[in-house]
Amino acid sequence: MRGISAGSCLFLSMLAVAAALTIGVGSASAATVNLVPNPGFETGPCGFQGPIICDWFEFPGVTMTQDFSNPHSGLASMNLSGPPFEVDASTSGSGFPGCRITHPGPHAGSFWYRTRDFVATVIVLTAHWWPSNNCSGAAPSGVIITNSPTTDGAWHQVTGTMFAPPGTGSVSFGIGEGCSIGCTAPLNVNFDDLVVLGHVRKGP
Repeated sequence: MRGISAGSCLFLSMLAVAAALTIGVGSASAATVNLVPNPGFETGPCGFQGPIICDWFEFPGVTMTQDFSNPHSGLASMNLSGPPFEVDASTSGSGFPGCRITHPGPHAGSFWYRTRDFVATVIVLTAHWWPSNNCSGAAPSGVIITNSPTTDGAWHQVTGTMFAPPGTGSVSFGIGEGCSIGCTAPLNVNFDDLVVLGHVRKGP
């Protein structure tokens, strides 16, 4: 059998190094994903007497339900109802599954809502940017918001970009509807198909 020349060995070594570098670059590359947990509110309930919609919790005085009538897509949407001024829900905080590791910089996002609350003056998706990787510490916020919601009961989309400040390590989310001080009507709003895009590294 013929031997392998020194030139061939050098060429094969270069190929091996190139392949290793390619694998290394691939492992450290970032994939764009939707950072919002349970973004279509399809999954629930979670755990023993857990939240009605997995990864989400209503604020005190607010009723959160998994609504299977007229979702924007899929099988369900989230319905929030409650007293005047504000109805809100948020993903869970420190140490809970609703926390997502993320990075500083711009994050494109959107959400869908429907309501007949003619008194509504704001509908919003909020991101809380945490300096840790487990949603703890002090968190500035970014929002995708409409201050003139359409209240015809049909689905409407709001889009925008939120900017995570330098040092951001993780994110949690909130959604809600509010009306101006002095409004006395109860609130009722549905949310569906929340999206906040971010990069998740696959390697060091």
